[in-house]
Parts: sequence; structure tokens; C-alpha cells
Amino acid sequence: MRSIPVDTKSKIHEQFRTSANNADPSLNIIVSRAKSSATDTARLMIDTIREDTNLNDIGIDIQRISAETDPSKIYEVHNDDGEIRTATLPLPVDPPTAWTDGVKIADGTLCKICFNGAWEWNITKNKYFFVTDGDPFLFYTDSADSLQVQTWESSADRAQLATDVTVSIDAIRGWKSNDIITDDQGIIAAYIKTDGKLYYRQYIWSSGSSAYYWTTEAELTISGVTDDFTKIALFRTLDYRLGFIITTDQDEIYWKITEREWSGLAIRPDALEITLSEYELARTLIAFEYATNMEYLSVNISDYAMEKLFGVSQTIIAAENIDDGAGDWGLEIQVTFDEDVYQLTGNFGLFTIGDQDSNSYPTTAIAYKAGSTKIIILTCTDFNGATNDITVTYTAQASTGIIGAAGQDMDTQDFTFTATNIVGPGPSPEVLSIENIRGEIL
Repeated sequence: MRSIPVDTKSKIHEQFRTSANNADPSLNIIVSRAKSSATDTARLMIDTIREDTNLNDIGIDIQRISAETDPSKIYEVHNDDGEIRTATLPLPVDPPTAWTDGVKIADGTLCKICFNGAWEWNITKNKYFFVTDGDPFLFYTDSADSLQVQTWESSADRAQLATDVTVSIDAIRGWKSNDIITDDQGIIAAYIKTDGKLYYRQYIWSSGSSAYYWTTEAELTISGVTDDFTKIALFRTLDYRLGFIITTDQDEIYWKITEREWSGLAIRPDALEITLSEYELARTLIAFEYATNMEYLSVNISDYAMEKLFGVSQTIIAAENIDDGAGDWGLEIQVTFDEDVYQLTGNFGLFTIGDQDSNSYPTTAIAYKAGSTKIIILTCTDFNGATNDITVTYTAQASTGIIGAAGQDMDTQDFTFTATNIVGPGPSPEVLSIENIRGEIL
């Protein structure tokens, strides 16, 4: 409620009002209708998918093939009188276009759809969008009450996830890191069995086999709740949590939610840009604070350590030939890097040794120098007699080559040094003096 100013009230109550005394007061009333209800259909676009007297469960997901473009298609699956059937609708739908019926998948009851994919950065809109992989996964229960999963309308990769699933199912794509591939909540398929209990399985990435796989079945319980579950729905939050909404046979609703994840998921990381001079930082570090409606996250920078950024290659900063322990300086080369190096086993062949006359001396072994992961020892074929200078060359190998602490591949590079104490031909003879001498005629 707003009050009317005193001077305005006085003008309203004046018996004689003239232009001279700045009369003729007026009030403007502006009414704004707040739209906050989900039932307010003025805010929603209503589209009829299909009409039938025997429709039951339904699942929908949206395809987006690029972070720079709008969604391209809606995928739908439904139970029509005991038959699991599919349909699609191209986007945009202005003017509305008709749904295209797909195929019958099987006789069944429950059905849902879920795309796999990842969050990619849209430069123009300055935010992440979920970009989908190929066709969606289709989940349904067949006539034997087995929960099946397959890639859309193809039965070639059909697999059974669970048995005795008769009550409710749902599926959702959890958050996935863009930088660390193993930080992945995966696709979650949740289902309530005949026994009234809630179970789930996850479709996640295995770094060991470089492939996705379904985890084993796990039960999800709520402390203190022993009632049968009757409905499951899954959701993601804006602070990167994954949630389960569960209804019981006592008409009580519970939720269970994962812990908050701040980094490495779909949120773009903040960064302090620091320029290094030879002896000092060229920028001043100050404390900063984040504030949200959920909580405060404060960062005070006092003690700090400078580290290389994720993805930056290690660099060879020194190399020299060394005594092999038996007095031979032509068999081993010590190489020093600016950062730690890993995954040496079997990778000696990625290093090549050559002299300035293009002679090559293959490497035969690689090992760390005792007490350091920044210095390695390369064992080579005998390079005694090599023509100085000597060049050590590393050829990059994606994933299986030398890597850094963050798992980044080391770039192709070389380093040239002057070998010492090697034996062999040595330098070419030099003329020290020339003189004529007395001879005899035979």
C-alpha cells in the first residue's frame, strides 16, 4: 500500500482550484499482475501430443546438436493401450507441425527417454548448453516386467537393467565434468520394483576401458522410512546436484539430493590472471568473495603456490650426457623438465638422439633419476664418436605418451647440448705448422 503525499491531499480538498496555484492534481495507478503460478497457462505454450482413451506412461527429451544452435527435435515415447510406441517433432514448432509417429518397440507398461551428452560453452550467450549425443536412450518395461534399455528405436544394443519393475521408472542425465572425464554422475535410471523399494543404475565413463558401462544395481533408502514407494521422479538443480523425488503409499513425498559440486562440472571456472616477471608477480592478489542465495563461498588469498595451468605442456630445460657408473659417457643422457613427468613405462622410443651430422643413436631404456620426477635418464646405443652438438627430440603421442600431473600430453620438442667426455674420432685434425726440409735425391 502506498500513501498519498500531504501536498497532493491538500490540492484535492481545495474548494477553488486554479492554474495559478498549480492545482488540477491527478493520480496515476499502475497495476502489474505477477505471474508466479505454474497453473497460469498464459505463460505456457500448450501443444497436444496425441489424444487417445488408453494412453498411460510417457517420456520426452529434447535434442540439441550444437551449443551454438537451438534445440532441433523433440523425442517422445508413450504407452498406448499396452504398447510402447515412439514419436518425434522437429523444432521450432512455429507454426505448429504434426508429430511423426515412429514404431512399436514392444508390449509393455512404463517408459522414459534420456539423452547422453555434455555441457558445452556458448560464446555468444555466455553460458553452457547441454549438447546431446546421437539418439536418446529408451527405457521401458516389457510384458515380463523387465526394465530394458536400448538406443532409441534400435534393438541391436538392447539390454536388461532389472527385473520385477512394475511401479515407476525415470531417467535423467546427471552433471558431467568438461575437464576431468572421470567426474561424471552419468545417466541415472531409477525404478521401483514390485517389492515397493527404489533402485537405480548409472551409465558412466570407464577411463580404464575408454567406454561407458552400466554400474551394478543399488538400492536407495530414506532413513526412518519403511513404507512402500509408489512414484519416482528425478531432477537436476542449478547448483549441480542430482535429486530423487519419491512418493510413498502413505501419500508422503520425500526427496534425496546429492552434495553440492562447485568445480569441474558445468560451471565455468573463475580465474585470476597473473603475469609473471623474472623476479616478482606483476599483479597484486586480493581477497574476493562469492555470494549466492544459497550460501557464501569466501576465498582469502594469503599463502599461495604458483602452479602450471591445466593443459600446459612440460618443457625440457636441460640435457647432458652422464657417466653410466662404469666410466662411459656415451651411453646415458640426463634430461630435466620444468614440471613433473609421468607415464614413462615403455615410452623410451618417443625420444630420439642425433648429432649434427644426422647420425642417429636409438634409445633403449628410460627411468627417473633417483628422488625426482622432473629428471629422467635415457639409455642409448653408444654415441661415443658422435659429432657435437647432440640433440634430444621428443615426439608427442596422444594419451599414451608422456603426461603431466593433470593428465595433459607433453608437446613435441627438442633440446640441443654439447656432449662432454665422449671418446672416438673426436675433432678433425688441425694443421699446426708448415715448413720445408732438406731432402736427398736417390
